[in-house]
Amino acid sequence: MLKINSNLSRSDLAFCALIWLGFSSKEIAQSISMEHRSVQTKKYRIRKKLNLESETDLYRFFRSISEP
Repeated sequence: MLKINSNLSRSDLAFCALIWLGFSSKEIAQSISMEHRSVQTKKYRIRKKLNLESETDLYRFFRSISEP
């Protein structure tokens, strides 16, 4: 992830890890004590930091970059 954007914070990386693990937005919200809408906003900001289109499925994106 840091090769794509070296300015990602630890919080961003932890959030990306939860997505990579397959946690739903609702599960992410529950696990880090965040509102569901805030999770959606964070996903939007992650897409922006990674220069991804809004239609890009983050779950597929993270899986694709972790495959050998």
